Amino acid sequence: MLIAVIIVNFHSEDYVERCLSEFSRLGRTDLVCIIVDNSPPGCDDIIKSGFPSTTILRQAENLGFAAGANAGIRYALSKGVDFVCLLNPDTLWSDDFLAPLAQVLIDNPGVGLACPHIVTAQDNPKPWYSGGSISWLKGGPRHSTAPRNCENSWREVDYATGCCMLIRREVLEQTSLLPEFYFLYFEDADFSISTRSAGWTLAYCPTALLIHEISATTKFKSPAYVYYFARNRIWFMRRWATTVQFFLFCLTNTCIRLPIALVAFGLVDRQLSLVKAFLRGFVDGYRIKPETAVVRPYRCGSSSVTKSQ
Repeated sequence: MLIAVIIVNFHSEDYVERCLSEFSRLGRTDLVCIIVDNSPPGCDDIIKSGFPSTTILRQAENLGFAAGANAGIRYALSKGVDFVCLLNPDTLWSDDFLAPLAQVLIDNPGVGLACPHIVTAQDNPKPWYSGGSISWLKGGPRHSTAPRNCENSWREVDYATGCCMLIRREVLEQTSLLPEFYFLYFEDADFSISTRSAGWTLAYCPTALLIHEISATTKFKSPAYVYYFARNRIWFMRRWATTVQFFLFCLTNTCIRLPIALVAFGLVDRQLSLVKAFLRGFVDGYRIKPETAVVRPYRCGSSSVTKSQ
C-alpha cells in the first residue's frame, strides 16, 4: 500500500515544514509527500531531510486550491499510489490519523473516501468536523460539530471536507477531479456530490483525529474569503440544486443573506472592502457561468473572474 499526501502551499511554508516534520515522526515507510507550491519559490528553502520522500511541484501561477491539488493528484497517480490524501498545511496530529482512514477504505470496497474527526486548535479544542451534509435551503455544505464518538469505526456522510480526505485511487480514475473554476472554497462540496453521484460512499471516521488551525492561510473576513464564499455558494447551487431548491435558495440568499451581509460588513465592521467583495461575488455568482469562467485570484478593486472568450 502506498499513500500520497498532497499539500497545496500558498505562503504557508512554516506550516508545510511542520507537517513534514510530523510525518517524519510517524516513521511510516508507505508515504510520499507531494507539496504543490502555488507561491514559488516559497518552498525552496524547506528542508527535505525532515521527510525524505518529498516532491515539490512548483506551479507557474496560482490558479487556486483545486488546480494545485489536481496537479498533485495527477503526479501521484502516475507514481502508482493506492490512496491520495488531500491535507491542509495548517493541521496537526498526535497519533497516526492515516491508519484508521486507510483501514476504512481497505475493509469497505464501496467507500470512495474517508475524513477524520477534526477539532479546532484553541486551548479548549472544539469539534469542527464530525461529518457533514448539504443544506439546499442555505446553499452549501454544513459541518456537524457533534462530540467525537469512537464506538463506531465510520459512518456515511453527504459531504467530505477538503481539509483532510483520504481518497481511493479508483475514485480519481473514474470521476472528475476537483473543479478548478471555484478557485477556493466549495470545490470539496462539489467533489463530494460528484463522487456520490458516481456510486461511491463517503465516510466519516471518528477514530482518526486531526487538529485544524482555522483560516490560518486565508484569513476569515478577508475580502477574498468574502468574495469566494458569496460567489461560489451561488455557483454550487447552480450546478447541483433542483429547480425548486435553487428558487428557494435565491429567495433566502437575496432577502436574508444579502441584507445581513451589508449590515454586518458595512455598519458593524465598517469595512467597505468587505461590502464590495460580497456584492461583487453576489453579482458574479449569477452573471458568470462557472464552467466558462477564466480563473484569476481575487484582488480588491478588480474582479477575479471574467467570462472566457
